[in-house]
Amino acid sequence: MISYLFYLMIKTVSIVVINDEGKILALKRSPDKKWYPGKWDILSGKIEEGESPDECFKRELLEEAGITDYHDVETRPPYVYEEAGLKWLVYSFRCKTSQSDIKLDSEHSEFKWTTLEELINSEHATPLRTELHVFYEIQG
Repeated sequence: MISYLFYLMIKTVSIVVINDEGKILALKRSPDKKWYPGKWDILSGKIEEGESPDECFKRELLEEAGITDYHDVETRPPYVYEEAGLKWLVYSFRCKTSQSDIKLDSEHSEFKWTTLEELINSEHATPLRTELHVFYEIQG
């Protein structure tokens, strides 16, 4: 039986994108964003009504970064993230891309390809460490 709380959670995807040099795509959230303005993050987005996590993964890659060329997609079981009295059910994805032309949407002001260590040590969105921990061993 599925808990009623499952339906109250905000369902999202979190996407780690890696380029040919093994670097992670980091996106700087626009300064006018409600959550974590001006902070570095990875791709993420809310799953729309009737949309599967896989469909949301593909949509967010295209909408947030203009990525159409991706491969070696990995997933992990969803986890629950809690902050400010809200609960998110997060579906985690990691993929590789050879695409270098990133096209940002209005949600982000900058992007960079960075190492895991540089991203962890940047001024980042609060959930980032949890999102990355799904795929990487992170100390501290």
